[in-house]
Amino acid sequence: MELVQDVRVTSLREQVLQHVRSQIMSGRVPAGAVYSVPSLAADLKVSTTTVREALLILCGNGLLKAMPNRGFRVEG
Repeated sequence: MELVQDVRVTSLREQVLQHVRSQIMSGRVPAGAVYSVPSLAADLKVSTTTVREALLILCGNGLLKAMPNRGFRVEG
């Protein structure tokens, strides 16, 4: 009988969310900085929808504030 190891598959949205959260929590991205969805998507080589979904989750957590037609601002 073969043992199955715990394999965790993480969605791209979750990976983006973890990346942005770590950037904010470590202070590499300061309060007041603005994330641009198209720029971040291009940097991470993922779709804008994936980035937008991740950033909206972080808005719900209070780390970001959505700014219509401008991006997402880091709250401090």
